[in-house]
Amino acid sequence: YTWKVKAKDINNNWSNFSNPWLITIIYETPGWTQKRSIPTQVSNKYVKDGGALVATGNCLYAFRGNKSNEFYQYLPLADSWVFKESIPFTYKPNSTTLNKKRVGKGASLAYDPRRNKIYATKGNGTNEIWQYDITNNYWELLTYAPSKRGLKAGTAIAVGIESGGATGDFLYLLAGGQKLTDTCMFRYNLHFKFWQNLSNQTNLRKPFKAGSAMCIDDTILYVIQGGDKPNHFRRYLISRASFILIAENETLTTYDSVWNKTKWQVKKLYVKDGADIVSANGALYLIKGGNTNTFYQYTPETGWLQLVRDTIARINGLGVKTGANLAYFDSKVYLLKGNNTQEFWSYLPSTKLIRPTITSSAMTKKTTATNWFNFKVMPNPFEKMTTIRYTVATAGNVTIKLYNASGRLIETLVNEHLAAGNYTLTVSAEKLAKGIYFVKCENEGNSAQVKLIVQ
Repeated sequence: YTWKVKAKDINNNWSNFSNPWLITIIYETPGWTQKRSIPTQVSNKYVKDGGALVATGNCLYAFRGNKSNEFYQYLPLADSWVFKESIPFTYKPNSTTLNKKRVGKGASLAYDPRRNKIYATKGNGTNEIWQYDITNNYWELLTYAPSKRGLKAGTAIAVGIESGGATGDFLYLLAGGQKLTDTCMFRYNLHFKFWQNLSNQTNLRKPFKAGSAMCIDDTILYVIQGGDKPNHFRRYLISRASFILIAENETLTTYDSVWNKTKWQVKKLYVKDGADIVSANGALYLIKGGNTNTFYQYTPETGWLQLVRDTIARINGLGVKTGANLAYFDSKVYLLKGNNTQEFWSYLPSTKLIRPTITSSAMTKKTTATNWFNFKVMPNPFEKMTTIRYTVATAGNVTIKLYNASGRLIETLVNEHLAAGNYTLTVSAEKLAKGIYFVKCENEGNSAQVKLIVQ
């Protein structure tokens, strides 16, 4: 669609029309959609051991793995891949010998929005932690992980926040392939550049092996544990330096239809190589790996739910396996399928877990509004402070609450009996990390919700 605008001054003089503005409305069917396949620099070598995927502010990046150092950028609007600078080799710790191991099992990617950097583990038994400069397309060695036995299958990293701190202060590391007596949870201070051990794993039965995966939601690390039966689902509470087992359906021991050499079999499969977990749309999503095609959603209210209508398509009988990875970008979950395929998919949920939000268009960027209560926020997006203006139509109790993008309550802004009338409220970004938030207003059974963007 195109439209033109003109403006009128206080003397009722009209300007000329602007040049036509263009808006494109794209409708996508909910569920899984196959996207352009990830390329390869080596014939018949596709995504396998070490495949990894991460979303940044405007695109996604991926390792192909499979004993390559290839690194790619995915542009969602163009549905195209761009070959970027390959991750290089470096020297072994405290040595002048070059370590020529390529990206393999244990590779992982994480994005730091504060610094606009991507961090990477190469896996394959190395302890290398790398930093990728997105702007300059350049890799450099950041540090070596303090894990005792090198980073192997089950390794994951995430960039997170310290309570009261700023986004991107710490790089959290789950070191896969360690022994039960080894420390496997660490964090790296990205400002002061030092490692800290986080846990001695005193309450684990087995170490983290292939199929283990981790994601961060605000200040909580969620970990699914591979290599054990059942596959425990845990929260890592940084303040306690310990894993807390989550009670709701933590075992994920559902039956799956899998291809076993010559025929299909229905088996009770646990989380295996290729599993991954991601925080998205106010929930967690999980793939189980092990050549399965089942897909799961988790919220604290429901526990784990298998999304029966949203199973991942099998092409040539292949399910999700080693090298698979998930990432969340622009309201969608993206999937590298792994299993030595080039398949790349996006998932659009059929329903949202939170009430629909009203988002500003390019023309009304400075104001976001709903019809309920004449609920307005201006400016939006904002950097330091924004003002909420709302009308209470009926006298009664009014609550206004601020939530993060995952639906976690950040602060109750208003909770009192108000007379009918117009009100204003200011929200400061001083203690908020950059990102998406939601303000929800309720009054006598009516509710309204609006999205806030902190820049």
